[in-house]
Amino acid sequence: MTDRRSRKKLATRRAIQDAALRLAAAHGVAAVTVEAISTAADIARSTFFTHFASKEDALTPDSPWRPGELAELLAARPPGENALAAVGAVLADAAVRIDAEVSGLWPEFFARNPDFVPHRVADRTDELVEAATARAGNRDRAELAVAVALGVFWTLRRQCARDAEPLEPRLRGAFAALTLSDVEE
Repeated sequence: MTDRRSRKKLATRRAIQDAALRLAAAHGVAAVTVEAISTAADIARSTFFTHFASKEDALTPDSPWRPGELAELLAARPPGENALAAVGAVLADAAVRIDAEVSGLWPEFFARNPDFVPHRVADRTDELVEAATARAGNRDRAELAVAVALGVFWTLRRQCARDAEPLEPRLRGAFAALTLSDVEE
């Protein structure tokens, strides 16, 4: 169990994120300011910056994975599975975990802001490329597999938000229909 101070900091962080999400769902990301988020969360502007570096940071889900965990999940996929199928399976598993751990405000936010891609995705992309390189045999194939998988992930995330459907089954179906040879021909 965490101490009182840690619980209070986490509650403040969540209040800031919830305020940011509510505002962005109602008005769009571009119309939201740090000042508006701070007012809605009933905190000082300086408190906002204690928890987040920018409004985009506040609108990015906290990753439920520690650094390296996605690479471990990819490495644990069955041997012989092609890189695209393996990355796709990891992302489909991630959709289940993300859906279970993020605020109920996310679907409404994503429906209003379908093209918003959390800026911390680059860190996870690099991590996935490194892990996929070992599986694919070379970096070029790994980069292609990760790019296709993330493209499918973000496209289906937008569609599922719009259609109010769960993401994970649509991801599994899409990745089952694709193979790396499909995108390399």
